[in-house]
Amino acid sequence: MLKPLAVVAVSAASVALTVPKNNQAAYPTIESRSKLIWKTQMGAASFRSNVIFVGDRLYIGSNGDNFRDYGMIEPNSGVYAIDRKTGKKIRHFAGELFGDMDVNGLLPYNNKLYFGNDNEEFLCTDLDGKIRWRNPTSGDIEHEPVLLKTKNGDMIVYAAESGEVNAVDPQTGKSRWSYYVPDFSGWKPGDNRTLFKVKAWFSNGNTFFTKPILVDVNRDGAEDLVYCLFNGSLLALNGRTGKELWSTKDESYSFDAVGLAGAGKERFIVGSITKYGENYTVTKEMIYLDLTGQLAKKIPLVGNNGGGGLNVLDAGGGKLLLNDRIKTYQVDGNGSITTIDRSQPFIDSGYFRLEPDFRNGYAPLFANQTITLANGKKAAVVLNQWDMGNYKMGFLEIVSLEDQTVVDRISYPGGAEMPPVIRDVNQDGNLDILISSYDGYLYCYELPKY
Repeated sequence: MLKPLAVVAVSAASVALTVPKNNQAAYPTIESRSKLIWKTQMGAASFRSNVIFVGDRLYIGSNGDNFRDYGMIEPNSGVYAIDRKTGKKIRHFAGELFGDMDVNGLLPYNNKLYFGNDNEEFLCTDLDGKIRWRNPTSGDIEHEPVLLKTKNGDMIVYAAESGEVNAVDPQTGKSRWSYYVPDFSGWKPGDNRTLFKVKAWFSNGNTFFTKPILVDVNRDGAEDLVYCLFNGSLLALNGRTGKELWSTKDESYSFDAVGLAGAGKERFIVGSITKYGENYTVTKEMIYLDLTGQLAKKIPLVGNNGGGGLNVLDAGGGKLLLNDRIKTYQVDGNGSITTIDRSQPFIDSGYFRLEPDFRNGYAPLFANQTITLANGKKAAVVLNQWDMGNYKMGFLEIVSLEDQTVVDRISYPGGAEMPPVIRDVNQDGNLDILISSYDGYLYCYELPKY
């Protein structure tokens, strides 16, 4: 299921452009910069998807042929085990024929995999796909679960988009604690499951959608969970008990994505907010909250275009990277913000008019780690989900964090919304990059060198 933020962005862009001509030459292809190692068909992956590497295999969840399954049969969803050297599919599991078996994020733990699906279930399997246990849930599980280590033992925590959070024993799936949002009205254990399943087919939840931040909020020595909710507000839960610690009630705080900046006791939860005013004016602010949820800093950002990034990236040294549509922000715990302009303007042609726009796609995403350039400087890889000047393609930007420039732009096939994964995929000693395209293929390229 695609987050409405991305859907709204696409719809707004479509209205503004009014059937644009795709008349911009594509950027140089990634194949012109590096070698394609393999590609394999495995369906659609979302911006909540991740890739797990275990031995000679990689594992990835799939949404099958479409992010929204309108029929009762979807044969290509589930989890794929793929040979990381050749791209050959080894296993396809947890993708039963009937039901909405879309899978996004995966968590490995003790030679098992933990994941939820859009069929209102949470599963534990072995690495060959044999199901060890399967929990009914109150809604779709849209993100990867997290592992909490406590004095009372390890717990796997997952959250349903309907407003349920559950911490379970990894071996048995038995609940250790649960949390429900105050206005929760969905299914709970003991309710009529059949009636719920019928209702669930025609409705969606709107609470938990992305993976939480793990940080010791109350300084009791155990990690807690900070969720960025579907509406952009934040909610902190005690990792040991599931009790609510705090939440942001101010409606002006509507984050696309948040992360941690600073170090030690001077750590802050940081994210940007976008405000839309009259006459299409857009203003943005970088918001710093301390770990108790209180406002610590509010810094205006000048000259901004809308369309916030859907993830953040830890750049090391207490620094955090955030995107909007055309800019990358590097922030630290002291309130210092370095802005890198990635904008690519062009004149777009619609019916009977010309108007300026940017080729940068809305809701950009960082790859999972920074890379090192030939000059020893650090760079981030930013994925533009599509090229607004050439809808057949998406493109990557290689962004030098120290020089504050875009080193290169390279196109990739078909557009995408899964964050690229940088890793020595085929185990030859060199870094590669995985891109999951809207065309249903997972591509493995050698990482271009700069």
